[in-house]
Amino acid sequence: MQLVRESFGLQEHANHVGNKGSSAPYMDIFITPTPNRKHQHRLTTMLCDKREHPPLSALFIIKFSQISSNISDTAKYNIITSQFHRYRRTILWRKDLLYRLAALLEGFKQQAI
Repeated sequence: MQLVRESFGLQEHANHVGNKGSSAPYMDIFITPTPNRKHQHRLTTMLCDKREHPPLSALFIIKFSQISSNISDTAKYNIITSQFHRYRRTILWRKDLLYRLAALLEGFKQQAI
């Protein structure tokens, strides 16, 4: 998981989300203005997972069923597909999207070990 955080610049992600002056949480996303190449601002959304911040970050919370559980293989693979579509619809900041997808796959990989 550390490799995933380093690969996608988690510190930059934390700084971007932590910029409270210009971003606003709305349900499960952060809405924030982001400058583009023409120095114009556009609205960007990032996922806001309450389980990543205190006090919930200290708890062990199961997000998905174990890969070795008794559910069908198609249901297990549909979790990845459905999460991809959920992330794709709600996250506009590309680095956050890639980070979330990599973290999802890394989580399933850790379960398989």
